[in-house]
Amino acid sequence: MKEASAGFVFLCSDITEAECLKRSLFGGKEKYVNRVRGLEKGHKLFLYNYNTKKLHGVFEATTGMQENIVKNAWNGEFPWQIKVKRVTENKPVSREDIGKTLKFDMMGRPSARLSVEIVNDLEKLFKSKKRIRTYADETQYFTDDGHKVRSKAEQIIDNWLYKNRISHGYEASIPNAKRCDFEIQTSDGKIYIEYWGMNDTSYIKNKKAKLEIYKKNNLKLVSLYPKDLRHIENILSKELLK
Repeated sequence: MKEASAGFVFLCSDITEAECLKRSLFGGKEKYVNRVRGLEKGHKLFLYNYNTKKLHGVFEATTGMQENIVKNAWNGEFPWQIKVKRVTENKPVSREDIGKTLKFDMMGRPSARLSVEIVNDLEKLFKSKKRIRTYADETQYFTDDGHKVRSKAEQIIDNWLYKNRISHGYEASIPNAKRCDFEIQTSDGKIYIEYWGMNDTSYIKNKKAKLEIYKKNNLKLVSLYPKDLRHIENILSKELLK
């Protein structure tokens, strides 16, 4: 018999988060079913974005885990799904806010199973209006799809992708603990977009390091510069068609 307050954590990325929230649907691959075994209607659920390191909550399961509740969700990549409803509408909490309440693995992902005590602690955390200020809070520009970016140039790029219905993530992880500006998932793999807009010494050093990462790992990269913003429609269309 399940404990009424026990809960589970599901994962998402910048690319999948919006669809999870819009459809009120969480999902995973077959191997994730074992991590949430015993999940039933009524359990408390949380959604952790491992790109932004933010936890969304509080949700409640309205079904058990089923295969293909919405067959075309996330392009079929996560067929094991569960319908959810929001219990409370709260501002997401950051990894810094979570502190030691959740355990994270070496990949920076939280444990899927939550005890009664942890669920109660998380619910208290969501009700609290206090939030630790993070680097992400320094961003200044909101985009049409709700992303919060750090420059007007990134806002222009993000809005173009959204306008053209291109699913994308902002500041997704790449190797060597670095982050890209934008990530696009396609049937042929991922495409990364970097906007190179500065020329100070530290920026140039970081740029060279990132370019080496893309080259070494054979990652598909589209580089954009300030002069490209005036012709963003033509340049991005041409580059992405390649």
